[in-house]
Amino acid sequence: MRKIAFIIIFGILFLTGYGFAEPEVPRIFGRDLGVEIGFETSHITYTEPGVMRQEGFMYGLRGALAYRNYNYMLSIEARASLGQVDYHSGDSGDIKNIDDSIWEVRGLAGYDLNMSETLAVTPYIGIGYRHLDDNMGGRISSTGAYGYDREISYMYSPIGMDVTTALENGWNIKLRLEYDKFWDGSVESHLGSIPGYYDIENDQDKGYGVRSSIMFKKKGETIDFIIEPFFVYWNIKDSKLTKDPGGTTWIEPKNNSQEFGIHFTVEY
Repeated sequence: MRKIAFIIIFGILFLTGYGFAEPEVPRIFGRDLGVEIGFETSHITYTEPGVMRQEGFMYGLRGALAYRNYNYMLSIEARASLGQVDYHSGDSGDIKNIDDSIWEVRGLAGYDLNMSETLAVTPYIGIGYRHLDDNMGGRISSTGAYGYDREISYMYSPIGMDVTTALENGWNIKLRLEYDKFWDGSVESHLGSIPGYYDIENDQDKGYGVRSSIMFKKKGETIDFIIEPFFVYWNIKDSKLTKDPGGTTWIEPKNNSQEFGIHFTVEY
């Protein structure tokens, strides 16, 4: 599924960008090609209602490449973060300081609707891939339950809108509102590390995501400085049933996650 994600993303960028004329970018955006890089921090909470909860802080890097030609916009966004979360379950007990990691890559294509010299609305659509590693293998909870590693992957389509406003003294503000159409996902549970169990994989095909952010950009002569608070929410339904080699049937229960964070980046 990862290979498919990358092929689709770069296919969008190639097909949409081929044959563009000389760039003509509205003053509000400042440059036809922008490279953004920096770091982020966030707090994430993952919940399986009535079953368990995990929460903790994540720290990582973020990068983006945006190209504008006439009113067309193409971009690639990527992030990777590491952190530790605490696990709590009324049945299985507690485990502290579990190492988690998230990486995500997205390709977007949009069109700038220039309302004025200082206001632009950019609807966009694209494809995204998100992968989370939950490294609980080898840990034992407060009640003696064994932990195990999990890998969670999502394939989705972002559908959203940016509203960009130019203010005085070189400041820009951009509001992003987005709905994420969930196409496919999987949860690989490495239960085989526990005696008497087997590794299993559950397919997920129902759910959705939403996200929003507000970017504050201070333009400089060669480098722009950006602060961007953001929020990401996922709601995933019960997975399909799967049966392990021993004949036991498994399901990944419905779950949701909330992530509040902030990006600190520069653009040049």
